[in-house]
Amino acid sequence: MDKPLSKTLVKELIKENIALKETQIKLELELLELKKTTNDLTKNFNHKLDDLSIYEHLSAHEIKSALRNISTFVNWIRRDSSENSGITNNLNLIDDSLEKMDNLLTNVLMYSNLKKEKKKSTIDVTMLLNEIMSTTENPHKATIAIKQKLPIIKFNLRAIEQLLQHLISYIISNVNKAHEIIAFDYTEHDDSYLFMINNNGSVMKKNDYNTIFSENDFIDSNDRNSSLELLKVRKIVKLYGGNSWFESPNNSGTTFYFTLPK
Repeated sequence: MDKPLSKTLVKELIKENIALKETQIKLELELLELKKTTNDLTKNFNHKLDDLSIYEHLSAHEIKSALRNISTFVNWIRRDSSENSGITNNLNLIDDSLEKMDNLLTNVLMYSNLKKEKKKSTIDVTMLLNEIMSTTENPHKATIAIKQKLPIIKFNLRAIEQLLQHLISYIISNVNKAHEIIAFDYTEHDDSYLFMINNNGSVMKKNDYNTIFSENDFIDSNDRNSSLELLKVRKIVKLYGGNSWFESPNNSGTTFYFTLPK
């Protein structure tokens, strides 16, 4: 027969049980406080992001304004130093740098705005493509062919418009001769659309595969702005969950591909 617990031991067990309950209550209160702190930090973080976005836009516009002022000063100096070719050449270099900085800021603002825009519209891609082509310079008179009617998709209008503008701008800028054909096509999959744009005249080099969509390199150091168009395409496609790449088999032209989720 088990020996009954002594009164002293019973008191000790009751005391320990009370202490455990007090510790549990204390931990629960600390957990509630931690959750509250986490929620406060999350709200504060979101406010900071909003503030950062506003600051980003204000800063970009202020810098663009400063660039315009510098450009004006450069033009004044150029006017007063028109007979000094050395000064004129240096001013031209400054102008080129100012233009690149201005373009970069414009692209930063554009990408920042795209990240915020969530609204989707019903878009007839064939109609949109024709509108873009009608306002795009085509100096070599490349033939534009749409192999089949492109799909009607639910997507952000500004994003698909920017994507097509940048890609078309790049392809046309690399047309080397008259009578080249730029052909648009697509295939539909269960969860995405695959778009294909083929230029039968322009051929990408093998070493371009590692740099064509790189943020650190450009295809041609003498044509940085043109190559930058492809980086914009890559960033927009990636932003909306798609992929982009190109193929140039057997030196028979280049086909650019990109996918957009449904």
